[in-house]
Amino acid sequence: MHLYVLDPEKHRTVSHCDVGAAGVEQVLCDFQMHYYQPIWTLVGAGAKSVASSGRSTASVMPSGVKWVKSAVQEINPDTNTVRTDDGTEVRLL
Repeated sequence: MHLYVLDPEKHRTVSHCDVGAAGVEQVLCDFQMHYYQPIWTLVGAGAKSVASSGRSTASVMPSGVKWVKSAVQEINPDTNTVRTDDGTEVRLL
């Protein structure tokens, strides 16, 4: 199980990526936009625009990945599950 922290406003865990025995990945993420942070150096220098650093999350999601469009609110290592912001319990692969 791999956990990623990604919430620029609240600095809390909202995204999860998991690879199961069959090599299937699932990603829990409620962000509609993905921002490529390395380009922000060029934005600061005036060489690129802020808009050029963003793409829809759907356009950067790898094929074959199960995308659960919810934020992680609670992690339960005893049951190997996470609870999403809408109350759904997701079993980690």
